[in-house]
Amino acid sequence: MNFLSTGFKGKNNWWMYLIMIAVVFTGMFIGQIPITVVALAEVNGDLQRFTESGEKNFTDLGIDSNLYLLLMLLGFIIAFLLFIIVLKGMHKKKLTWVITSREKIDWKRIGFGILVWGIISIGSMSIDLILSPENYEWNFKPEKFLVLCTVALLCIPIQTTLEEVLFRGYYMQALAISTTKKQFGFILVYILLCMSLHMYYTNNLQLDVFTHFLMIFGYGILLLILSYSKILHHLTHLNFANPMYLLLKRNIVPLVLTSLLFGLMHIGNPEIDKLGYTLLVFYIGSGFLFGVVTLLDDGAELAIGMHAINNMTAALFITTNWTVFQTNALYVDISEPSLSFEMFLPMIILYPLTVLILSKKYHWSRWKEKLFGEVKVPNKNDVIHELGT
Repeated sequence: MNFLSTGFKGKNNWWMYLIMIAVVFTGMFIGQIPITVVALAEVNGDLQRFTESGEKNFTDLGIDSNLYLLLMLLGFIIAFLLFIIVLKGMHKKKLTWVITSREKIDWKRIGFGILVWGIISIGSMSIDLILSPENYEWNFKPEKFLVLCTVALLCIPIQTTLEEVLFRGYYMQALAISTTKKQFGFILVYILLCMSLHMYYTNNLQLDVFTHFLMIFGYGILLLILSYSKILHHLTHLNFANPMYLLLKRNIVPLVLTSLLFGLMHIGNPEIDKLGYTLLVFYIGSGFLFGVVTLLDDGAELAIGMHAINNMTAALFITTNWTVFQTNALYVDISEPSLSFEMFLPMIILYPLTVLILSKKYHWSRWKEKLFGEVKVPNKNDVIHELGT
Protein backbone atom coordinates (compact mmCIF):
# COMPACT_ATOMS: atom_id res chain seq x y z
CA MET A 1 0.00 0.00 0.00
CA ASN A 2 1.50 3.35 -1.05
CA PHE A 3 1.39 6.55 0.99
CA LEU A 4 -1.77 8.05 -0.51
CA SER A 5 -3.61 4.72 -0.24
CA THR A 6 -2.71 4.65 3.47
CA GLY A 7 -5.13 7.56 3.84
CA PHE A 8 -8.06 5.18 3.33
CA LYS A 9 -7.38 3.70 6.77
CA GLY A 10 -9.64 4.85 9.58
CA LYS A 11 -12.81 6.90 9.13
CA ASN A 12 -12.89 9.43 6.30
CA ASN A 13 -16.27 11.17 6.28
CA TRP A 14 -15.95 14.49 4.45
CA TRP A 15 -17.24 16.54 7.38
CA MET A 16 -14.43 15.24 9.60
CA TYR A 17 -11.88 17.12 7.50
CA LEU A 18 -13.84 20.35 7.94
CA ILE A 19 -13.98 19.79 11.69
CA MET A 20 -10.20 19.29 11.71
CA ILE A 21 -9.71 22.69 10.04
CA ALA A 22 -11.75 24.24 12.86
CA VAL A 23 -9.77 22.26 15.46
CA VAL A 24 -6.41 23.43 14.12
CA PHE A 25 -7.56 27.06 13.89
CA THR A 26 -8.93 26.82 17.43
CA GLY A 27 -5.54 25.62 18.64
CA MET A 28 -3.83 28.49 16.81
CA PHE A 29 -6.31 30.97 18.30
CA ILE A 30 -5.77 29.69 21.83
CA GLY A 31 -2.02 29.86 21.30
CA GLN A 32 -2.26 33.53 20.30
CA ILE A 33 -3.86 34.56 23.59
CA PRO A 34 -0.53 34.95 25.47
CA ILE A 35 1.02 37.20 22.80
CA THR A 36 -2.19 39.22 22.74
CA VAL A 37 -1.94 39.74 26.50
CA VAL A 38 1.73 40.72 26.22
CA ALA A 39 0.96 43.15 23.38
CA LEU A 40 -1.85 44.77 25.38
CA ALA A 41 0.53 45.21 28.29
CA GLU A 42 3.14 46.81 26.00
CA VAL A 43 0.66 49.42 24.74
CA ASN A 44 -0.79 49.98 28.24
CA GLY A 45 -4.26 49.09 27.08
CA ASP A 46 -4.28 51.58 24.17
CA LEU A 47 -6.67 49.75 21.81
CA GLN A 48 -5.97 51.99 18.82
CA ARG A 49 -2.24 51.41 19.04
CA PHE A 50 -2.89 47.72 19.71
CA THR A 51 -4.98 47.43 16.53
CA GLU A 52 -2.39 49.26 14.44
CA SER A 53 0.40 47.08 15.83
CA GLY A 54 -1.65 43.94 15.21
CA GLU A 55 -1.54 44.69 11.49
CA LYS A 56 2.26 44.35 11.80
CA ASN A 57 2.01 41.19 13.94
CA PHE A 58 3.13 43.24 17.00
CA THR A 59 6.72 43.37 15.68
CA ASP A 60 6.91 47.13 16.38
CA LEU A 61 6.25 46.92 20.12
CA GLY A 62 9.79 46.09 21.20
CA ILE A 63 8.87 42.65 22.60
CA ASP A 64 12.00 40.57 23.23
CA SER A 65 12.56 38.63 19.99
CA ASN A 66 13.10 35.30 21.77
CA LEU A 67 9.91 35.72 23.77
CA TYR A 68 8.09 36.83 20.62
CA LEU A 69 9.26 33.72 18.72
CA LEU A 70 8.17 31.44 21.56
CA LEU A 71 4.74 33.07 21.79
CA MET A 72 4.25 32.93 18.01
CA LEU A 73 5.08 29.20 17.96
CA LEU A 74 2.86 28.39 20.93
CA GLY A 75 -0.20 28.24 18.68
CA PHE A 76 1.40 25.53 16.55
CA ILE A 77 2.20 23.45 19.62
CA ILE A 78 -1.39 23.58 20.91
CA ALA A 79 -2.80 22.97 17.41
CA PHE A 80 -0.57 19.91 16.97
CA LEU A 81 -1.71 18.43 20.28
CA LEU A 82 -5.37 18.97 19.37
CA PHE A 83 -4.74 17.52 15.91
CA ILE A 84 -3.32 14.29 17.36
CA ILE A 85 -6.22 13.94 19.84
CA VAL A 86 -8.91 14.50 17.19
CA LEU A 87 -7.10 12.35 14.60
CA LYS A 88 -7.21 9.38 16.95
CA GLY A 89 -10.60 10.09 18.51
CA MET A 90 -12.61 11.11 15.45
CA HIS A 91 -10.83 9.58 12.47
CA LYS A 92 -9.65 6.48 14.35
CA LYS A 93 -6.27 6.97 12.71
CA LYS A 94 -2.76 6.63 14.05
CA LEU A 95 -0.41 9.59 13.62
CA THR A 96 1.95 7.19 11.83
CA TRP A 97 -0.60 6.69 9.05
CA VAL A 98 -0.54 10.37 8.03
CA ILE A 99 3.26 10.45 8.13
CA THR A 100 4.35 7.27 6.38
CA SER A 101 3.22 4.11 4.61
CA ARG A 102 5.82 2.19 6.58
CA GLU A 103 4.83 0.34 9.76
CA LYS A 104 6.86 2.74 11.88
CA ILE A 105 8.14 6.27 11.43
CA ASP A 106 11.67 6.12 9.99
CA TRP A 107 13.61 8.52 12.21
CA LYS A 108 16.79 7.93 10.21
CA ARG A 109 15.04 9.39 7.19
CA ILE A 110 14.10 12.49 9.19
CA GLY A 111 17.74 12.79 10.23
CA PHE A 112 18.98 12.40 6.66
CA GLY A 113 16.52 15.06 5.49
CA ILE A 114 17.93 17.40 8.14
CA LEU A 115 21.50 16.59 7.07
CA VAL A 116 21.01 17.06 3.33
CA TRP A 117 18.90 20.19 3.45
CA GLY A 118 20.98 21.60 6.32
CA ILE A 119 24.16 21.35 4.22
CA ILE A 120 22.41 22.91 1.23
CA SER A 121 20.84 25.74 3.28
CA ILE A 122 23.94 26.64 5.26
CA GLY A 123 26.08 26.27 2.13
CA SER A 124 23.94 28.66 0.08
CA MET A 125 23.85 31.18 2.95
CA SER A 126 27.63 30.99 3.33
CA ILE A 127 28.18 31.58 -0.38
CA ASP A 128 26.00 34.69 -0.25
CA LEU A 129 27.88 35.93 2.82
CA ILE A 130 31.17 35.54 0.97
CA LEU A 131 29.96 37.11 -2.29
CA SER A 132 28.01 39.99 -0.71
CA PRO A 133 29.49 40.71 2.74
CA GLU A 134 28.29 44.31 2.57
CA ASN A 135 24.70 43.08 2.88
CA TYR A 136 25.23 41.56 6.34
CA GLU A 137 26.08 42.68 9.87
CA TRP A 138 27.51 40.40 12.57
CA ASN A 139 24.88 40.14 15.30
CA PHE A 140 26.16 37.50 17.72
CA LYS A 141 24.93 38.07 21.30
CA PRO A 142 25.92 34.96 23.30
CA GLU A 143 23.18 34.89 25.94
CA LYS A 144 20.34 35.80 23.59
CA PHE A 145 21.63 33.42 20.91
CA LEU A 146 21.72 30.55 23.42
CA VAL A 147 18.09 31.22 24.36
CA LEU A 148 17.22 31.44 20.66
CA CYS A 149 18.86 28.06 20.03
CA THR A 150 16.81 26.50 22.83
CA VAL A 151 13.51 27.93 21.55
CA ALA A 152 14.33 27.08 17.93
CA LEU A 153 15.42 23.51 18.60
CA LEU A 154 12.43 22.73 20.83
CA CYS A 155 9.59 24.58 19.10
CA ILE A 156 10.33 25.09 15.39
CA PRO A 157 10.33 21.33 14.59
CA ILE A 158 6.83 21.12 16.08
CA GLN A 159 5.65 23.99 13.87
CA THR A 160 7.15 22.53 10.70
CA THR A 161 6.06 18.96 11.51
CA LEU A 162 2.47 20.13 11.96
CA GLU A 163 2.59 21.82 8.56
CA GLU A 164 4.05 18.72 6.91
CA VAL A 165 1.61 16.36 8.59
CA LEU A 166 -1.30 18.57 7.52
CA PHE A 167 -0.28 19.36 3.94
CA ARG A 168 1.87 16.40 2.87
CA GLY A 169 -0.03 13.87 4.98
CA TYR A 170 -3.54 14.50 6.23
CA TYR A 171 -4.93 16.74 3.48
CA MET A 172 -2.96 15.25 0.58
CA GLN A 173 -4.41 11.85 1.54
CA ALA A 174 -7.86 13.44 1.94
CA LEU A 175 -7.68 14.96 -1.55
CA ALA A 176 -6.47 11.64 -2.95
CA ILE A 177 -9.58 9.98 -1.47
CA SER A 178 -11.72 12.80 -2.90
CA THR A 179 -10.39 12.23 -6.44
CA THR A 180 -11.95 8.76 -6.36
CA LYS A 181 -15.41 10.37 -6.21
CA LYS A 182 -17.01 11.42 -9.51
CA GLN A 183 -18.33 14.65 -7.97
CA PHE A 184 -14.80 15.85 -7.14
CA GLY A 185 -14.17 17.63 -10.45
CA PHE A 186 -17.36 19.69 -10.17
CA ILE A 187 -16.66 20.56 -6.53
CA LEU A 188 -13.13 21.64 -7.50
CA VAL A 189 -14.47 23.90 -10.27
CA TYR A 190 -17.00 25.39 -7.83
CA ILE A 191 -14.31 26.12 -5.23
CA LEU A 192 -12.03 27.73 -7.83
CA LEU A 193 -14.89 29.94 -9.02
CA CYS A 194 -15.66 30.96 -5.41
CA MET A 195 -11.99 31.77 -4.79
CA SER A 196 -11.81 33.87 -7.95
CA LEU A 197 -14.97 35.73 -7.00
CA HIS A 198 -13.71 36.30 -3.46
CA MET A 199 -10.35 37.62 -4.69
CA TYR A 200 -12.16 40.00 -7.06
CA TYR A 201 -14.30 41.44 -4.26
CA THR A 202 -11.32 41.61 -1.91
CA ASN A 203 -9.28 43.61 -4.42
CA ASN A 204 -12.10 45.98 -5.37
CA LEU A 205 -14.01 46.44 -2.12
CA GLN A 206 -13.05 47.18 1.46
CA LEU A 207 -14.31 44.03 3.21
CA ASP A 208 -14.09 43.64 6.97
CA VAL A 209 -13.34 40.32 8.68
CA PHE A 210 -17.01 39.61 9.41
CA THR A 211 -17.97 40.09 5.74
CA HIS A 212 -15.15 37.74 4.69
CA PHE A 213 -16.47 35.14 7.10
CA LEU A 214 -20.06 35.52 5.90
CA MET A 215 -19.01 35.13 2.27
CA ILE A 216 -16.95 32.00 2.95
CA PHE A 217 -19.78 30.60 5.08
CA GLY A 218 -22.17 31.29 2.20
CA TYR A 219 -19.97 29.43 -0.28
CA GLY A 220 -20.03 26.41 2.02
CA ILE A 221 -23.81 26.50 2.55
CA LEU A 222 -24.41 26.74 -1.21
CA LEU A 223 -22.13 23.76 -1.79
CA LEU A 224 -24.08 21.73 0.77
CA ILE A 225 -27.36 22.69 -0.92
CA LEU A 226 -25.98 21.65 -4.31
CA SER A 227 -24.78 18.35 -2.88
CA TYR A 228 -27.95 17.38 -1.03
CA SER A 229 -30.20 18.52 -3.87
CA LYS A 230 -28.49 15.85 -6.00
CA ILE A 231 -27.51 18.41 -8.63
CA LEU A 232 -23.88 17.21 -8.43
CA HIS A 233 -25.05 13.63 -8.80
CA HIS A 234 -26.90 14.51 -12.01
CA LEU A 235 -23.86 16.37 -13.35
CA THR A 236 -21.78 13.19 -13.07
CA HIS A 237 -23.95 11.64 -15.81
CA LEU A 238 -22.93 14.25 -18.39
CA ASN A 239 -20.78 13.05 -21.30
CA PHE A 240 -17.62 14.81 -20.18
CA ALA A 241 -17.94 13.78 -16.51
CA ASN A 242 -16.21 10.41 -16.83
CA PRO A 243 -13.17 11.69 -18.81
CA MET A 244 -12.80 14.49 -16.22
CA TYR A 245 -13.02 11.93 -13.42
CA LEU A 246 -10.28 9.78 -14.97
CA LEU A 247 -8.11 12.83 -15.59
CA LEU A 248 -8.34 14.06 -11.98
CA LYS A 249 -7.98 10.65 -10.32
CA ARG A 250 -4.19 11.02 -10.41
CA ASN A 251 -1.56 11.39 -7.70
CA ILE A 252 -0.41 14.67 -9.23
CA VAL A 253 -3.75 16.35 -8.40
CA PRO A 254 -3.51 16.21 -4.57
CA LEU A 255 0.20 17.06 -4.92
CA VAL A 256 -0.51 20.24 -6.90
CA LEU A 257 -3.50 21.29 -4.79
CA THR A 258 -1.72 20.91 -1.45
CA SER A 259 1.31 22.77 -2.85
CA LEU A 260 -0.95 25.67 -3.84
CA LEU A 261 -2.64 25.63 -0.41
CA PHE A 262 0.75 25.55 1.30
CA GLY A 263 1.82 28.61 -0.66
CA LEU A 264 -1.40 30.49 0.02
CA MET A 265 -1.05 29.73 3.73
CA HIS A 266 1.96 32.08 3.73
CA ILE A 267 0.07 34.95 2.10
CA GLY A 268 -0.06 36.78 5.44
CA ASN A 269 3.73 36.68 5.98
CA PRO A 270 5.36 40.14 6.17
CA GLU A 271 7.75 39.30 3.31
CA ILE A 272 4.76 38.94 0.98
CA ASP A 273 3.65 42.43 1.93
CA LYS A 274 7.20 43.68 1.32
CA LEU A 275 8.02 41.89 -1.94
CA GLY A 276 4.61 41.16 -3.44
CA TYR A 277 2.54 38.11 -4.32
CA THR A 278 5.15 36.84 -6.81
CA LEU A 279 7.08 35.53 -3.81
CA LEU A 280 4.27 33.01 -3.28
CA VAL A 281 5.83 31.10 -6.18
CA PHE A 282 8.74 30.31 -3.85
CA TYR A 283 6.44 28.91 -1.15
CA ILE A 284 4.36 26.96 -3.67
CA GLY A 285 7.58 25.57 -5.15
CA SER A 286 8.81 24.55 -1.70
CA GLY A 287 5.51 22.80 -1.02
CA PHE A 288 5.81 21.04 -4.38
CA LEU A 289 9.35 19.87 -3.51
CA PHE A 290 8.25 18.45 -0.16
CA GLY A 291 5.24 16.83 -1.83
CA VAL A 292 7.30 15.21 -4.60
CA VAL A 293 9.74 13.84 -2.03
CA THR A 294 6.82 12.48 0.03
CA LEU A 295 5.23 10.67 -2.92
CA LEU A 296 8.49 9.25 -4.27
CA ASP A 297 9.55 8.05 -0.82
CA ASP A 298 6.06 6.87 0.24
CA GLY A 299 6.31 8.87 3.44
CA ALA A 300 6.78 12.40 4.77
CA GLU A 301 9.80 11.71 6.99
CA LEU A 302 12.35 13.31 4.63
CA ALA A 303 10.11 16.34 4.10
CA ILE A 304 9.64 16.71 7.87
CA GLY A 305 13.41 16.81 8.38
CA MET A 306 14.00 19.19 5.47
CA HIS A 307 11.30 21.63 6.54
CA ALA A 308 12.49 21.64 10.15
CA ILE A 309 16.13 22.44 9.34
CA ASN A 310 15.04 25.01 6.73
CA ASN A 311 13.15 27.07 9.32
CA MET A 312 15.77 26.54 12.02
CA THR A 313 18.59 27.84 9.83
CA ALA A 314 16.38 30.79 8.85
CA ALA A 315 15.90 31.62 12.54
CA LEU A 316 19.48 30.99 13.71
CA PHE A 317 21.76 32.25 10.96
CA ILE A 318 20.34 35.27 9.13
CA THR A 319 17.52 37.57 10.19
CA THR A 320 15.94 40.73 8.77
CA ASN A 321 13.43 43.27 9.99
CA TRP A 322 10.88 42.33 7.33
CA THR A 323 10.53 38.52 7.35
CA VAL A 324 8.33 36.27 9.48
CA PHE A 325 11.33 35.20 11.63
CA GLN A 326 12.91 38.27 13.28
CA THR A 327 15.38 36.79 15.73
CA ASN A 328 18.74 37.22 17.50
CA ALA A 329 20.42 35.39 14.64
CA LEU A 330 24.16 35.40 13.90
CA TYR A 331 23.75 37.87 11.04
CA VAL A 332 21.34 40.65 10.11
CA ASP A 333 20.56 41.17 6.43
CA ILE A 334 20.69 44.97 5.99
CA SER A 335 20.21 44.99 2.22
CA GLU A 336 17.17 46.61 0.66
CA PRO A 337 14.66 43.83 -0.03
CA SER A 338 13.88 43.29 -3.68
CA LEU A 339 12.46 40.50 -5.79
CA SER A 340 15.10 39.22 -8.19
CA PHE A 341 15.81 36.18 -10.31
CA GLU A 342 18.49 35.09 -7.80
CA MET A 343 15.79 34.49 -5.19
CA PHE A 344 14.34 31.73 -7.35
CA LEU A 345 17.65 30.03 -8.18
CA PRO A 346 17.24 27.48 -5.34
CA MET A 347 14.02 26.26 -6.98
CA ILE A 348 15.77 25.87 -10.33
CA ILE A 349 19.04 24.32 -9.15
CA LEU A 350 18.92 23.17 -5.53
CA TYR A 351 15.46 21.58 -5.51
CA PRO A 352 16.17 19.18 -8.41
CA LEU A 353 19.62 18.49 -6.94
CA THR A 354 18.02 17.55 -3.61
CA VAL A 355 15.58 15.16 -5.28
CA LEU A 356 18.49 13.58 -7.21
CA ILE A 357 20.56 13.08 -4.02
CA LEU A 358 17.63 11.53 -2.16
CA SER A 359 16.71 9.30 -5.10
CA LYS A 360 20.26 7.90 -5.21
CA LYS A 361 20.25 7.33 -1.46
CA TYR A 362 16.89 5.53 -1.32
CA HIS A 363 16.86 3.99 -4.82
CA TRP A 364 13.54 5.49 -5.85
CA SER A 365 11.86 3.81 -8.80
CA ARG A 366 8.54 4.01 -10.70
CA TRP A 367 8.61 7.83 -10.68
CA LYS A 368 5.92 8.15 -13.35
CA GLU A 369 3.56 5.85 -11.48
CA LYS A 370 4.12 7.54 -8.10
CA LEU A 371 3.72 11.08 -9.42
CA PHE A 372 1.25 10.70 -12.29
CA GLY A 373 -0.31 7.30 -11.72
CA GLU A 374 -3.92 6.67 -10.80
CA VAL A 375 -4.90 6.97 -7.14
CA LYS A 376 -5.16 3.40 -5.91
CA VAL A 377 -8.16 2.44 -3.81
CA PRO A 378 -7.00 -0.44 -1.56
CA ASN A 379 -8.97 -3.63 -1.16
CA LYS A 380 -11.48 -3.55 1.68
CA ASN A 381 -9.59 -6.31 3.45
CA ASP A 382 -6.45 -4.13 3.49
CA VAL A 383 -8.15 -1.10 5.00
CA ILE A 384 -8.28 -0.68 8.77
CA HIS A 385 -11.45 1.13 9.84
CA GLU A 386 -10.82 1.21 13.57
CA LEU A 387 -7.68 1.50 15.67
CA GLY A 388 -6.50 -1.88 16.81
CA THR A 389 -8.35 -3.87 14.15
